[in-house]
Amino acid sequence: EDDADIEQASHWSFAWEEFFDALPVDYDTVQLSLINTQRVHVSLHPRFSNDYGAAAYLVTRHHATKLLRQHVVSDDAVDSDDGVKYRLDNSATGIATSEEILFHAGRGYAVAVFNYRYRGMRTTIHQHEGESLERDHDLIQQRSSKPGREFWEQHGSTTTLSVLMRFVSLGFNRPPLYDAQGRIPPISGYDSPEPHRFDAHLGSFPTRERDDENDLDVMVGYAAGYEPRELYRLAAAFEDATAAN
Repeated sequence: EDDADIEQASHWSFAWEEFFDALPVDYDTVQLSLINTQRVHVSLHPRFSNDYGAAAYLVTRHHATKLLRQHVVSDDAVDSDDGVKYRLDNSATGIATSEEILFHAGRGYAVAVFNYRYRGMRTTIHQHEGESLERDHDLIQQRSSKPGREFWEQHGSTTTLSVLMRFVSLGFNRPPLYDAQGRIPPISGYDSPEPHRFDAHLGSFPTRERDDENDLDVMVGYAAGYEPRELYRLAAAFEDATAAN
């Protein structure tokens, strides 16, 4: 879409054809630009529920056909200008946003090879919530765009395709503290009564064994009261609980 920023492709160490050939064979959708409330996980991963944004994505013909069958209906639904009838609330979650409709109806992956072009445009979602929510959306979009852009500018030439597409299984294919296609992580700033505190920096996702050389996580922000050391402790506890089960 027109708010996708593809300029960071100039910093890749690989060609688009190589990237496309390295995608998982079972994908229905691949989200290529991410807006996240806490962390932009750059490398390939199952899409998280708070990986927002539909500025750039891949969708298979099979999945597109399924979406048409799911949302184009013949009953007395909402009429469009050309007479076609749609049910946009007929998504897997019942929520009529672009992310819910596109990504939740099949096997979705995400990898932040492109970016979101922040323009300062106000969101049209949840308008009844008031202007404060609009300001929060703007802040999250801006703070997600900047570290993602800086990552590729500073590390793109040394980030190999094998590292970018390396898929590590952690807790049923989920990095610690995350539920793929599920709820927002518990350490999101929105779960804290205190003001958001954003610290955009490069840092490994909190796992017990860090791999700083091949790290592809960009921190967007974390809840007040959770320092990075505490996140590592929580992640270790999560891994222990997962291993025990």
